Amino acid sequence: MFNADDPQTVASLARLCRLISKREKPILFWIGAGASRWAGCPSWEDLAKNIRRAFAKEVQGFDNASATSALSSGDYPKVFQYCKTADEERYRLFLSESLSGHTSSHIYTTFTERLKKINPLYIVTTNSDLCLEQNLSNSTVVERSDLERCVAYIQSSTSFIGKLHGSISSSHSQIFATSEYQKLCMDKEYLSALEHLFEFCTVIFLGYGLQDSYVLELIERNVADHEIFGNGPHFLISSRGVPSKKGFRQILYSNNRFSDHRAAMRILDFVQQSRPESATTKSPANSLPSKPDRSAFYISNFMPPGTHQTSQTAEVKSFSITAKVSVGVGFINGELPPVPSRALHDLLGRVHANEALQR
Repeated sequence: MFNADDPQTVASLARLCRLISKREKPILFWIGAGASRWAGCPSWEDLAKNIRRAFAKEVQGFDNASATSALSSGDYPKVFQYCKTADEERYRLFLSESLSGHTSSHIYTTFTERLKKINPLYIVTTNSDLCLEQNLSNSTVVERSDLERCVAYIQSSTSFIGKLHGSISSSHSQIFATSEYQKLCMDKEYLSALEHLFEFCTVIFLGYGLQDSYVLELIERNVADHEIFGNGPHFLISSRGVPSKKGFRQILYSNNRFSDHRAAMRILDFVQQSRPESATTKSPANSLPSKPDRSAFYISNFMPPGTHQTSQTAEVKSFSITAKVSVGVGFINGELPPVPSRALHDLLGRVHANEALQR
């Protein structure tokens, strides 16, 4: 559930709703590892723990002490770097095996089904697993080396999945180790394409903690250069607050009931329902215009007007013996509390009255 007690969350939801309904900018979903966990993939932390444990047992000369220290401090790219330095072939094989062959869970299937309702659908992801492309087959996959194509796809309303950190289908394209991040930050064409996406779109971060420093730097630089033109904002869907940064707004949700962050998926319903009807569905040329949906509450336990009886009484006579038999609780009408009618025809009458007032 969204955190309605957080003023920034309420304001951010209202701002996002306005952006979507007015179609001010295309919506781009930035999907991180938190979403892949719903499909059974390990988190970044679990993956770092597992690879360190495996290399400590299997790879001779592995610097386990340094890797353990990096793991304790939360510097996961450094953990992967120690593994890559010790045995690069084993390192890439471990990542591919750990991120492949997962069966989609019910929660992940629900997640992708909600994504399918948004058309066109624009996604970039830091996940190198294949879960998204396997479940969203109508979206074109864009590899990191061709990221500039994403802007062209947005202009032509073509759904796509941009693989920001590579894919297990091409192990050398994956970004996990420190040296790989450093190389990525030096790729001017890649960063330029990413910056254009921030400038051209409203970005919703889902299942992602904005932990990559180059992403923050891009957002801050973009806002610094174009703040006067109202560039952005971007939105971070999170179960915990992060330090305030220019360029994006936080939408917080509670993770108390479900620890797997499924509450974050509610934002997909919010986006789909906030979009104008013509933006998500196209009516056939010969079909009649559809009426807007109306909501109503139907109370199934209703008491229609009239006489109510809670029991039946019968009299039985047999020669000189007379007996009375009562079936039910035995209340009489006077003992029943006055209950206003909740009959279905009353509900329909109120709906018609509201329609008349709206005219």
